[in-house]
Amino acid sequence: MRQELARDLAAIFDTEEPAREFLRETGYPPGRIPAFTNAQAFWLHVVGQLELGIMANGPETVVRTVLSWYPDNRTFAGWLTQLTADTPAPTARTESPETAEPPPRLEDSGPCFVLYAVTSDQHSAFVDAVRAVAGPEAELLYTTPHVSAVRIPDPGRRADQMVAAVQQELSQRGSNATVNYERHPFRPYLIASLVVQGPDGQPFELRAVPASTLVSDIPFAVLSQYDDEAVRNRRGEFQRTVVDVIGADGQPRRLDPNQTLHEAGVRDGDAMQVAAQATAGSTRRWQQWVEKASAQIEAYARRHDGFEIVKTNSRELPTQFTIRITTTGFALPEDADPYRPEPVPVGEHEVLIALDREFPREAPLVLWQSPVFHPNIARLPAARLPKGAVCLGALIDAYRPDLDFAELCGMLVDIAGYRNYEVLDPDEEGEGYFDRQAALWARSEAGQDAIEAIGGRRLHELAKEAADQGRAPMPLTVRAWGGDE
Repeated sequence: MRQELARDLAAIFDTEEPAREFLRETGYPPGRIPAFTNAQAFWLHVVGQLELGIMANGPETVVRTVLSWYPDNRTFAGWLTQLTADTPAPTARTESPETAEPPPRLEDSGPCFVLYAVTSDQHSAFVDAVRAVAGPEAELLYTTPHVSAVRIPDPGRRADQMVAAVQQELSQRGSNATVNYERHPFRPYLIASLVVQGPDGQPFELRAVPASTLVSDIPFAVLSQYDDEAVRNRRGEFQRTVVDVIGADGQPRRLDPNQTLHEAGVRDGDAMQVAAQATAGSTRRWQQWVEKASAQIEAYARRHDGFEIVKTNSRELPTQFTIRITTTGFALPEDADPYRPEPVPVGEHEVLIALDREFPREAPLVLWQSPVFHPNIARLPAARLPKGAVCLGALIDAYRPDLDFAELCGMLVDIAGYRNYEVLDPDEEGEGYFDRQAALWARSEAGQDAIEAIGGRRLHELAKEAADQGRAPMPLTVRAWGGDE
């Protein structure tokens, strides 16, 4: 248990001040808190001391305290279940003689009054300043790299004066943090992780997100990661957006931008997406291109049994399509020799088609998601090339903005079954392949025999077809039927 619990604690409390403040709240003896060199070593030492009995019900107390800071953390909810599975209900914590009496906790019911220090990592200084002004019962709720949240007793009409007093106290301590006050109907906490897709389908992870964050703040955080020209209008304003949370069934649910994440029912680990709101001009034209591509992919799937749309990232305007292709191709077994790989047949493939904001000026991104062994698919990431990237035909030099996605879908089916591949001389690095080992194998006699055995095409057949396509057509005289002589 020691290493696993230490790893999970280090993932949340990875810097010194939050780690020490957290331990103080658990009742861990202050004089026994170890030096902080790195998070993993710090928590390994702490968990080891807990197992030796430095605190009564030590591991459980720590886990319960984590859940008081991060109520929706599924990892620590699992830890609590594990620790309490075979033990009686916890009793009141016995304090170590070395532990100072903690200040009384505020009641969790009713409204919650909170002071925030923004753009500051001096968490201990802020807590001390708040307690000096609001009283010793002020309670640290959570910290992030740039924000501290401390709960205080109801300030009544003195909220503004209290903010000013804490601000002055911080200034005297050398901090330039901004102090804010908010009243919440719930006890604020942190959502450990959210995965949010941008308007082009690119995923971003937001970590340690206050549950009091407004839904309308999510697009601002995501769009800030893009080049301005991609997400701002001519007046320099961010494009108008909507925010959805993706349910367990994969379907999006539209969120009210004026609600907090807590009020909107967003929980730790949820997936969200930010989509462009329908507007006139270039955004609408981009939507029309996406709608056209989506319709072509769906039509191809309806006509071909071996091509199935497994899921999309949106029902209204999908920009990502996860496709299952049923045809025999090749992949490497897990124990393959890295120097002399011997591929084995596979019958299913999973492929992602993604349309970003540069579409249709640039080709769609196509990534093979399932194991594959093919000269024109990147089996391993390299340089700027992501794992699974496909580069052949209509996706590179033959790409055109009016690409028919039915043609693209058919090309992917043929790539999967080795009815479409390109392997120029593998000794000329980077020419005609993405996977050098696959290119060498495909050019070998054994590779050609294996490709033919699954219904693929030999290289000489592909070469003849390419030559036929490059041949100049016979000049013919054409006129309308029934026209004048």
